Amino acid sequence: MLKPKTSRMKIGIISDTHDDILNTNKAIDIFSQNNVSIVIHAGDFVAPPVVTEFKRLSKNGVKIIGVLGNNDGEARGLKEEFDGINGELFKDIGKIKIDDLKFGIYHGTDVKKRPLSAEEVDGVFGSILTEIRQLGEREIASRQLGEIVMRNLKRVDQVAYVRFASVYRDFQDIKEFADEISSLSKEKPKRTKKKK
Repeated sequence: MLKPKTSRMKIGIISDTHDDILNTNKAIDIFSQNNVSIVIHAGDFVAPPVVTEFKRLSKNGVKIIGVLGNNDGEARGLKEEFDGINGELFKDIGKIKIDDLKFGIYHGTDVKKRPLSAEEVDGVFGSILTEIRQLGEREIASRQLGEIVMRNLKRVDQVAYVRFASVYRDFQDIKEFADEISSLSKEKPKRTKKKK
C-alpha cells in the first residue's frame, strides 16, 4: 500500500499520450508544479520512449503507475521502461490501494464487450464530468469521485457498476457482495435492452 507524504496527497491522472512528447512534458510540468505524489497513466502510451519522460518525476519520489491501452502494442518495451523509472505497469486493469482506498485503473479496451453504444459510454463520462464541474472545486476527495462514478455506472450498466464497486468498495465477505447484487435486482432497470 502506498503511504502519503502529507496529510493531503495529490494524484495526477493522464491518459492517451500517444507518443506526444511535447504535451506529455507539459502535463509532467503541471504534476511537478502541483507536487503530486502519484501519477496514474490510464493507457495509450503507444511506444516506450514516452514513458522515459516520466523519469523527471520518479527521480523525485513520485510513484508512476500505468495500465496498457488499446494502442499499446509494445507491451514488453513499455514494461522495461516502467522498470527503468521504478514504476508499476499493469496489463488491462490495475488495482491499487492508496491510504486504505481502492482504485481501479482501466483504459476501456473491453468496453465493446458491454451492451453499450459509444454514445452511451460518452454520456456516462459526460455525466461524471458534469457532476464534478458542478461541484466548483479544483480538487475533490477520491471517495467523492468514486461515489459519482458508481452512481453514473449504476444508472446505465449494472454489470459495470458491480465490477467497479467490487474494486472500489471494501466488501468484507461474499454476503455483502451478494446483498449489493440483490439490491440491484430489486431496482427497475434505467435503460432498455437492445434487441438482437
